[in-house]
Order: sequence, then C-alpha cells, then structure tokens
Amino acid sequence: MKIDHVHFYVRDATVFSDWLVHTLGFQRVVSGSSHHTYTEVVKSGSITFVISSALTSASPIAEFLRLHPPGVADVAFLVEDLEAVIENASAQGNQVVKLPQEQLQRQGRLKWSKIPSWGSLVHTLVE
Repeated sequence: MKIDHVHFYVRDATVFSDWLVHTLGFQRVVSGSSHHTYTEVVKSGSITFVISSALTSASPIAEFLRLHPPGVADVAFLVEDLEAVIENASAQGNQVVKLPQEQLQRQGRLKWSKIPSWGSLVHTLVE
C-alpha cells in the first residue's frame, strides 16, 4: 500500500495551487468543476495533491469548511485488492463511507471506495 494522493479542502483552490506551483515547483496536471465544486490537481515527482473548493453552499467542501479549517480531508491509498482491504476494515469494525465504485476511463478501469479515519479525515482506497 502506498499513498496515491492527498486531497485538500480549501476556500480557494486556485490560490493554493498557484502557491504550490510558484513556491514549491509543483506542476499543474488537470482542473475541472462540477456544478458545486472546483478541483485542481498538482504534482511534484511522486507527490500528487488534489485541491478542491466550493462553488456553492451545496458542495461537500462548503460543509467541511463550516466545521473545520481548510486542510487535508482525505489521504488516498493505492491498494492491490480493494475487496480484501474493505473486508479487513469491516472485520475490524470500520464502516465503509462509500461502497466500492468503478469507472471505465481511457487509461483503464478505476475502482475505489472510502473508509473513515480519525476525526473527519477519510481514506479513499484506489485499486
């Protein structure tokens, strides 16, 4: 298991990603938005940060920021066998926040799930 990415929930994704690019030398990878959330992805070597901010009060990021300061909301791990990890986590008494999801992409199949961590932090598990 290794870290796939760290997801930050912030008030302004562009300002934070600009700082990472101009100050720490990260490279922009992609950006996009849904009807309520704007997200940018930046990378430096093997480090990938996903940075999201709310566009409307309906965004999950807006709810997070009402309760917490801006910061890390999700540390995502790359796993070899998603079902086995979920089964093990469930056997230890952990709840699954998001049941396994699957999406076909140009690069192949993306499969993921989410489990809770301490506090409001979650872990996305990516196969």
